[in-house]
Amino acid sequence: MIEKNIKEDKHLAKAEVERLQKQAEVITSKAEIKAEEITKKAEGIVQKAESKAQEITKKADVIVSKAEKDAEHQQKKIDQLETKLTQKEEKLDQRIEKLDEKKEELATKKKDLDEMFAKQETILSDLSGLSPADAKKQLFDQIEQTNKDEIKRFINKRKTIKEEEAKEEA
Repeated sequence: MIEKNIKEDKHLAKAEVERLQKQAEVITSKAEIKAEEITKKAEGIVQKAESKAQEITKKADVIVSKAEKDAEHQQKKIDQLETKLTQKEEKLDQRIEKLDEKKEELATKKKDLDEMFAKQETILSDLSGLSPADAKKQLFDQIEQTNKDEIKRFINKRKTIKEEEAKEEA
């Protein structure tokens, strides 16, 4: 009987081990399936992330490329403006040079005219026998005599206008 019990216990133990092995296999199988699902999900997430990263990289490349083109365009404009500015500066320098030359020329002509005027004044003074101040006084006296009557008429006319205005106000 002991032997029978031992055989039964062995059989029960063997059945229990088989049951536990099957249970372990089922659990292992489920775990493997779950691990595969998680791995697939993780791979999908990684692929999406990589795809998104590539997309962002492409957009960034486009933006950088556009920015570089814009910068080049702006630099070309700046270079053109600098060239124009340099040309204008050169033209202004040339004009200034010409003006300086004309200024010197005019100063020389003025000096020559002043000398000529002084010579003519001396000649006139010698011919007329009058000093420049005396000649000027004589000229003004002559103008005054010539226009004396006209000046009197003008003064009388102004007096009359003022008198009429005073009468109107009163």
